[in-house]
Amino acid sequence: DRRYSLNLIVVPVAGALTVLPLLVAGVPLEIAALVPVPVMALFFGWLPHNDVAYDSTALWTHVASGVRGIPDRLGRLVPVVLVAVPVLAIAVPLTLLWIDDWRLLLPLTGLGASLLLSALGFSSIVSVIAPYAVSRPGDSPFQQPQRPTSRGAYGPAAAFLGAIVVSVPTIWLLVLTMLEGSQFAPATFWAGLATGIAVFVIGVGVGGRIFEHEGERLMEFVETA
Repeated sequence: DRRYSLNLIVVPVAGALTVLPLLVAGVPLEIAALVPVPVMALFFGWLPHNDVAYDSTALWTHVASGVRGIPDRLGRLVPVVLVAVPVLAIAVPLTLLWIDDWRLLLPLTGLGASLLLSALGFSSIVSVIAPYAVSRPGDSPFQQPQRPTSRGAYGPAAAFLGAIVVSVPTIWLLVLTMLEGSQFAPATFWAGLATGIAVFVIGVGVGGRIFEHEGERLMEFVETA
């Protein structure tokens, strides 16, 4: 499906392209080079925020067969995780090799985990609360649908900003690591990991419950959008 492929390809490219404008604006290399990893982690986690609309042709099989909400939510996140984890696992050491500052290995990993996992958690909720119309399978990924967009105007922003907000403590600890020294590195890693896991578990649980109770509404949405 070209729609999925385009989204997954754009994320690493968009992350890499964030460095050039920052360098032109005068941001030091050691700071600008750290931006792509968090950006990619955030966007990877944000991608499934509208998975119900993208999977509209198969949603009925889950609803009709009585698939529980949590397995449905987790199953939809597997493809994103299988792509995101290897990409980030390569991007983190390459970034640190570029700026030659390996004391940021734990903090950068923690921030990436916080943004990725928390965005996946928020996306698991948003995708069943506020789906919106997308191009149908086989259509051009750049084609804009001319169908009602339901109540999904606030969904993308909620998933995106929510992940950033809950990751603020991890971002602050990363800044402290850069300014004060590596004594904050372990705390940054564990704070990011704990934040990401907590939001992920809550998001999948809440999204699963909503999926189980809103199956009829979701079916009505995919039939019209």
